[in-house]
Amino acid sequence: MKSYALQAVRLAASLGEPAPEWTISPVEAYRLEARWVIERCAEEYSWTQNPMCAVQAYLQARSAGEPLPNWLLKYLDWGMMCFWDAFQTFMDAPAEERQLKNRPSEAFTEAFGINRPKSGPLTSKGRSTVWSRFADLRWLTIGETVVQIGARWAKDGHPIKQIAAVKEAVDYTIADVQLLKSRSRRRGAIGHCTSAAIRRRSPSCISKSRLLSEIETCRAPCRFVNNAEPS
Repeated sequence: MKSYALQAVRLAASLGEPAPEWTISPVEAYRLEARWVIERCAEEYSWTQNPMCAVQAYLQARSAGEPLPNWLLKYLDWGMMCFWDAFQTFMDAPAEERQLKNRPSEAFTEAFGINRPKSGPLTSKGRSTVWSRFADLRWLTIGETVVQIGARWAKDGHPIKQIAAVKEAVDYTIADVQLLKSRSRRRGAIGHCTSAAIRRRSPSCISKSRLLSEIETCRAPCRFVNNAEPS
């Protein structure tokens, strides 16, 4: 949805072209949503200390062009410092003990608060990890979309109806998944835009007409969202 508009802006920038006019409103909304997600991640991290909150906040900020918040910078600074301290402990250890201190993987997970799986047999739900406690991204996405819809309705002067917003969000999520699956079938491993191709090659190696075509391709899902009316 709004991520398609952001992708179109990046494609246009790779051509040295201004952002298409139709991307302005979706990108602004995307950045507003990103700020909301980052704030929520800050709250969740304050009481869970789950590093996945920091990971999501970092990716949201970088994707939307937002500055990294202080709490996230402190998390990264502390993790880097602890990891460096562990390395210094390894370097200062006597020769006979150095091999015992040579544990960078463990030191990294400890430095950044990544808990090891709990011991004991696996259950039907598996062991509890920072991933499993942060895993239900489908409902997280739906919740974010509800916020997007409510903000748009409020801006347009429509009353905000919670049940209708949730229904719209579920419909958007299903439609988005179906769109991605459809494009994946048509394009194989390349994906729903040229992001994979751009990672493999410089944008200068991709024809201008191809990139312009991809910008128009990114426009379709944005039309779907922007044309929706509150019921």
